[in-house]
This record gives sequence, structure tokens and C-alpha cells, in this order.
Amino acid sequence: EISLGLVGSEMCIRDSFHVAYCGGEPVGCFELTRTDNSVHIDGFGLLEEYRGYGLGQSMLTAALEKSFSMGGREIWAEHSVNDHPAALPLFHAIGFRSNSSLRP
Repeated sequence: EISLGLVGSEMCIRDSFHVAYCGGEPVGCFELTRTDNSVHIDGFGLLEEYRGYGLGQSMLTAALEKSFSMGGREIWAEHSVNDHPAALPLFHAIGFRSNSSLRP
């Protein structure tokens, strides 16, 4: 079972950092940043030894629920070519669509 904890003593609507726990141990984290009607999921990650058990999907679902509760109407996440190969399929399975861009 995944439970979410907030690091620090209070949650700011603009930035919140969440830690996922499994059996009392921290296993992953993500940060949510809200601007206007959008929420951006940053730093989404799961420790390697906990991958492959469905925890990433539970954690991403929790991130989306938190994003919507913050008033997000659009949810954004970025994927790097250096991310784990299972990350992009996970985000697609939840309903995210790919965009591409080039930055100088």
C-alpha cells in the first residue's frame, strides 16, 4: 500500500513535495507545482528495488488526485531520455499524451 507524506510542516499551493512510503519505508517522490489552472508533476521517481510491482502506477495516480485537488485542469509532466524506460509507457497508460520540443 502506498501512502503519501508531505515533507515539511505545511503545504504551499504553488509547490508541494510528496514522498511515497511502502511498509513505512520511503520508496519514491514527486513534486507538484501549480500555475493558474495547470499543475506540473516534477521529479517523479521510484527507487529501483521497488520498480515492477505496480507502485509507480499507484504513485502516479496519487499525484494526479493531488493535482486535481489543487485545482489543476491541465496536468503536465516531462520525460527525459535519461528516465527509466518504463516511465513513458506508465504515463501513457494513465492517459498522458506525448509532445515534443527542442530547446537550445
